[in-house]
Amino acid sequence: MNPRYLPKIQSTAMMILAAMAMSAATACGGGNTPAPPPQSNAVRWVVVSPSSVTVQAGGVQQFTATVSPSGANQAVTWSLSGAGCSGASCGTIDAIGKYTAPAALPNPATVMVTATSVADSTRTATASVTFIAKGSGAFFSPVGNMTVPRAGHSATLLPDGRVLIAGGVSPLASAELYDPSTHSFTPTGSMTVPLNSPGAVLLANGKVLIVDGSQGLSAEIYDPSTGAFTSAGNMVSAGTSQYLDSRLPTLLQDGRVLVEGVNAEIYDPATGVFSLTAAYADANPLWGTSTLLQDGRVLLTGCVQSCGAGATELYDPQTNAFSFAGPLTQWNDENTATLLTNGEVLFVGNDENDGSPGDAELYDPAADTFMSIGNTLAPHEYAAAARLADGTVLITGGQLPGGSGSPASDLYLPATGTFASAGIMTVGRYLHTATLLQDGTVLITGGYNGNPATSSAEIYDPNKP
Repeated sequence: MNPRYLPKIQSTAMMILAAMAMSAATACGGGNTPAPPPQSNAVRWVVVSPSSVTVQAGGVQQFTATVSPSGANQAVTWSLSGAGCSGASCGTIDAIGKYTAPAALPNPATVMVTATSVADSTRTATASVTFIAKGSGAFFSPVGNMTVPRAGHSATLLPDGRVLIAGGVSPLASAELYDPSTHSFTPTGSMTVPLNSPGAVLLANGKVLIVDGSQGLSAEIYDPSTGAFTSAGNMVSAGTSQYLDSRLPTLLQDGRVLVEGVNAEIYDPATGVFSLTAAYADANPLWGTSTLLQDGRVLLTGCVQSCGAGATELYDPQTNAFSFAGPLTQWNDENTATLLTNGEVLFVGNDENDGSPGDAELYDPAADTFMSIGNTLAPHEYAAAARLADGTVLITGGQLPGGSGSPASDLYLPATGTFASAGIMTVGRYLHTATLLQDGTVLITGGYNGNPATSSAEIYDPNKP
């Protein structure tokens, strides 16, 4: 070795030995900073939600799995088993927990869904599925026909438990009553003028205000005690020309009614007069939903710029003023708006008309924000929604490609923020109504399943089977 390199080699060796000594000292507890304790993300348990469901033959149910602790690997594998089935006869479940029930039910008609942790195969959780056959009368059952076919009509629950059904997409003056005690529909006179896609609201005095949903100015008052209609005079502002976005009368907490059109106006039952409110915050909005919030304000959602952009506003009856609200995440998909028991608003809808599942989001009034919560199981373009007595939300029907109606329905579960199958209606439909009755069931009437409109009606009973 060349002697002139020896000092450099010795110096380098000494530096390496010094670094190794410092490292060893640190490992043995030397130095000023102790080594952090080891962190454990070992899987402790797995939870599947929902834990127990009832599904119709061929129906769909979304399951979710949560792995604890939160820092652990959240990946799971899904599997199916049952005493009366094996393989595909138990149904199928995909990688994200979407389960499809078999068309032919096993015997016994139960299946266990299992989620197994990928990180620790000894950690599992199960959920039970109980099957019912289509046409068994569970959940949905027919209740005869309305006196005339209707779509885009109004349906209003009266104080005595009956339902007033009026108007339609094609202007109709006829109206009828559904009696839940007899499951029958009977005519109840005629409105003074035919109304196109009417909006209706039950007033504090037990009467019903019905307004034309298109460009007309007509409004009616229905008195259940006499079964008669009388003119409520004319509204001040014209409605829109698009019947799918009809006027949306909203009962305020003080008993007055907010009515949206080209301009907004207030109907005062004490005087029987319509009067304009302050102007909208947006220019020329087209509203699709109107929801009374728990604090008394009204949330409006829709679009502007010939529906090239979304629009959301809040109306404050205390100040008689409109203000901008936070933006929707899927503004062109909003279709149904349902106030939840916690004060939030659930929006569900489709815009693609391709048969894909509906988009869903929640509005939080406290934060003035909209948040996407994924998709429903079934398509829901021009669907109908009703909040049930237990706080869950039933979403029924929707337009399918070609103009037919979907018979599928979803149930939104606020406790888990997930959707479950609510069964299959007896008739596919869209632009129909869903009205919560006093006994907790839901009356579903009319709508389109192709063309023309249907007169059929059915009842959803959440307590079956």
